[in-house]
Amino acid sequence: MSCLRTIMICVLSVALTATSAARPPDSSPPDDDSRITPDEEREARELVGEFNRKFVETSDIAPLVKDYFVPDFASRLIEPPNVFPFSLIDWKDESAPPKPEDLQRFYAAATNFLHDYFPLYAAGLRDCAREEGEERDEKCDGDDPGLEKVLPPAAIEIMKAAPQLREWLGADEEEDTKANAADARSLDPATSESPPVAEVAPPGVTESLPRGEGAEGRAGPGGDENQKIRNGKELRRLTSVFETLNQTLRAHLKAHPVTFEMTTAGGGELEGDEFFANFDPERIKIFDQARVLKDEFYGYPKGTRLVCANAGALHVELVRVDGRLRILTVHLLIDD
Repeated sequence: MSCLRTIMICVLSVALTATSAARPPDSSPPDDDSRITPDEEREARELVGEFNRKFVETSDIAPLVKDYFVPDFASRLIEPPNVFPFSLIDWKDESAPPKPEDLQRFYAAATNFLHDYFPLYAAGLRDCAREEGEERDEKCDGDDPGLEKVLPPAAIEIMKAAPQLREWLGADEEEDTKANAADARSLDPATSESPPVAEVAPPGVTESLPRGEGAEGRAGPGGDENQKIRNGKELRRLTSVFETLNQTLRAHLKAHPVTFEMTTAGGGELEGDEFFANFDPERIKIFDQARVLKDEFYGYPKGTRLVCANAGALHVELVRVDGRLRILTVHLLIDD
């Protein structure tokens, strides 16, 4: 089972116990003193609702950071907790530490990808659950949809451009060897006959990925398939792959919108209606307990009080800055 499919299974299972899942890493259990007030609930609901509507409309969190996040969000990413997407980073270049603006762009691109991928995965999960016996699509692993079932072919090709994403496809050693050979040719003018996969943009995408970076960050044959980002060049490269992938997914979702309605043509409810409705992006849940950090989290010290909310499959963590709530971070309900 691929890493990404494992993540998505965690998304769905964790959401069934959302109260415990919503607690940030290293936070104290709720108590009477941490219960949020009605005014806090109204403020959080208004903020999260407005943010979520704009995110759903644009599928782009990048311009929303300025209006809704803590003012120094980018600088807090230099030493973030080990959660996705920063769990993909293992910085080795001590002479050039990561730039806050690069980290924020990376966070936005990866978050946008998960935001667009989730409804496709949920729809695929629903479709696989409906299929039975011989009628079941071979792209379903039980009730779990493979990437090939939920993503358009152009998106699959783009994912092959980065080792971290290609691993999610379950690429075998032979495919890795071919990919590395293609990268080697792309860096040798004498043997270059065609552009590497990383330079192939999907239809409608006018900006291709960076040239001349094909071999950087790719796991070699027999090497570490779970290789992480080590320097600024690799960080910007994976960010570009995510951004190109996001353009493809947005176009696909526009042409094939996903609905979380679970009714039959006759108006009857389908099995699992309540479960899938939990991930409807129009649903906002504000938790009645604040979370008090036991350890530092995104640069905020032990004892910081966070207000938590869910918007569909998104989890939002809020902190008070200069007298009003601001978003500290947004992620899917992922337990990694």
